[in-house]
Amino acid sequence: FLRDPWNWLDFSVIVMAYVTEFVDLGNVSALRTFRVLRALKTISVIPGLKTIVGALIQSVKKLADVMILTVFCLSVFALIGLQLFMGNLRQKCVRSTAHCVNNTLNTNTTFFCNNRTWSSLKDFIADEDNYYKVEGAKDALICGDGSDAGHCPDGFECRKAGRNPNYGYTSFDSFGWAFLSLFRLMTQDYWENLYHQTLRSAGKTYMVFFVVVIFLGSFYLVNLILAVVAMAYEEQNQATIQEAWQKEREFQLAMECLKKEAQKAQDTDSLIFLDLSPGLALPDNKELQSRRRSLEGLVEETENEGDVEKGDVKTLKVDTVDGGRPTHPLLIRTISTRTRRGSNVSIFNFNRRNKDSEGDFADDELSVHGDNEGTHSRAGSLVVPWSTRRRPSTYSTGSRGSQIFLNINGKLFVAMDQNGVTPQGLPACTIERVKEESRPNSSTELSNMLLPRQVSRQEHARRDRALSAASYLTDALEELEESHQKCHPCWYEFAHKYLIWESSPRWLQLKALVKVMVMDPFLDLAITICIVLNTLFMAMEHYPMTDEFNGMLSIGNLVFSGIFTAEMVLKIIALDPYYYFQQGWNIFDSIIVCFSLMELGLSDVEGLSVLRSFRLLRVFKLAKSWPTLNTLIKIIGNSVGALGNLTLVLAIIVSIFAVVGMQLFGKNYQDCVCKISKDCTLPRWHMKDFFHSFLIVFRVLCGEWIETMWDCMEVAGQPLCILVFMLVMVIGNLVVLNLFLA
Repeated sequence: FLRDPWNWLDFSVIVMAYVTEFVDLGNVSALRTFRVLRALKTISVIPGLKTIVGALIQSVKKLADVMILTVFCLSVFALIGLQLFMGNLRQKCVRSTAHCVNNTLNTNTTFFCNNRTWSSLKDFIADEDNYYKVEGAKDALICGDGSDAGHCPDGFECRKAGRNPNYGYTSFDSFGWAFLSLFRLMTQDYWENLYHQTLRSAGKTYMVFFVVVIFLGSFYLVNLILAVVAMAYEEQNQATIQEAWQKEREFQLAMECLKKEAQKAQDTDSLIFLDLSPGLALPDNKELQSRRRSLEGLVEETENEGDVEKGDVKTLKVDTVDGGRPTHPLLIRTISTRTRRGSNVSIFNFNRRNKDSEGDFADDELSVHGDNEGTHSRAGSLVVPWSTRRRPSTYSTGSRGSQIFLNINGKLFVAMDQNGVTPQGLPACTIERVKEESRPNSSTELSNMLLPRQVSRQEHARRDRALSAASYLTDALEELEESHQKCHPCWYEFAHKYLIWESSPRWLQLKALVKVMVMDPFLDLAITICIVLNTLFMAMEHYPMTDEFNGMLSIGNLVFSGIFTAEMVLKIIALDPYYYFQQGWNIFDSIIVCFSLMELGLSDVEGLSVLRSFRLLRVFKLAKSWPTLNTLIKIIGNSVGALGNLTLVLAIIVSIFAVVGMQLFGKNYQDCVCKISKDCTLPRWHMKDFFHSFLIVFRVLCGEWIETMWDCMEVAGQPLCILVFMLVMVIGNLVVLNLFLA
């Protein structure tokens, strides 16, 4: 059970569920979040998702080297930033105290300034009310001492005071914060704000640092991650294709083995069987020689026979023995193994016995063929021709075998296949083999051949294996043929009966005339021009419009709707509904026409103006006459299937992280809301419920993660928020979203 990784996942999830339910561990919210991993069990159910998840796992493995390179580069730049900008972002524009105190004032001495008494100069500088803030900004204006740095307005001076911007989380004061700032630059999230803050505090010369970081980090390393993910997906896809091909090859080999087993059993057990009634004696030597000559003549006539008509049964006459007296039949039965659909071979075709049929014979080679007085006709008609009635799928044309029956009384019966020829590729029991075995060198050999023989248990077992192989093959072929049919057969009968209109000769003449008109290239050109004009008419709409202009556009819409409707009706008449709706573009045209007619009929109903937007889809009809657009639409359509699985994986990942965020940080957002909101009300972006948590995760996937992470760190602490947001950023944004491009 534990050899399967998905079973490990199930086992871990169930153990965590019991631990959180029955064991009191205090704050177990972190453990409870593991229950969201149950959603990953969906992947083991849907086969298409395993390829995506396999590509994810492989890409994470292959991303190890790229991640090491990325961390190394960011670490180098973080150390450089630490040396260049350490402490610079704390520089702010603070209100000047020059008009309140003189320069000889001690820092710990109480003084009066701005209608307020301050205990010390340090308290004056630390008070945020004395900072200069741009209107609407949360943080004080950053300044610098350099000549090309930012300067403070009159009445303010530049000092290092207070905390860093963005709750104190944006800085180069330590390696960790510098690394986070560099990662922010690499992902290009709100990076221009950090750029302006740093240049205002250090000087405009340091823009070279940001250009190099953006070029190497964002342009090079991020796209290197994309290349690795795409390569991992391609390898996983090739592995999946190889696995499917291997299974198909194993299936082909199994089918071939079954065929060979059945053919071997058939060749060894079903070549020549003779049944002698107890009341009849063996023929004498003269009679044996006469029958030998008859057999030689039979084989020669069989070899010279040609151009057999389809479905006929040829009866070759030779001299009979003893005036046509019925004798014991020599039955030679061969079975065609002509392949059908590659390896799908139907080896056996068994017909039910009919007591009233003249050509009735047993399926088993050991069955006794009667030679009673009332069965003279049966001795002369051992084979029934292939019926022309509809047969089940097992009796397809390619799988119907030829059957050859030799009778000692002087008649040869050959059942041809439906193509009118003797099937090639027969097993070992062929006509040539019959010829060889039918020419004994002496009467002793022929008498030995005609003597009845006992059947051993091994032969019975071999025959049972052959019949079992045939039953397996028949079941497999029926399943394969049923899987190739898109609909139930009754739907095809309904379609041919009601959706193909061939009622009268006049109607057929009208349909032929309409077809000539519809298929004319000039009509396609006219329709293309109408599509372009209709697009121009829709582009001319604006607000506000005069009544005359609005009326002109309405008349144009009526005209174009009528033209497209007439085109659809004429094509349906020319092609019949069954064949018209076989083409995807015709289905698309009919949907657009139906929406246009619905819009015209419901134009006076309020709230249904959305139907007007479907008229814009008429532009895509240009793809029929525009090969490049047609190719692009086909590419998009073919990629929808793979994107569906990928979208489902992405939705599962987003849901998991949304639940994790809600479980870990939801209570903190409610209890510590005053830290991030002035009026102590929940902001727009929070994780108190699943919906808002889902939106935050989705925003992170869109590349905006740093601002929401600041709020999270302010209310819930730094380590856990950084861990969750980095996981969402790396797994969701850098890996899963790159799979779309892959």
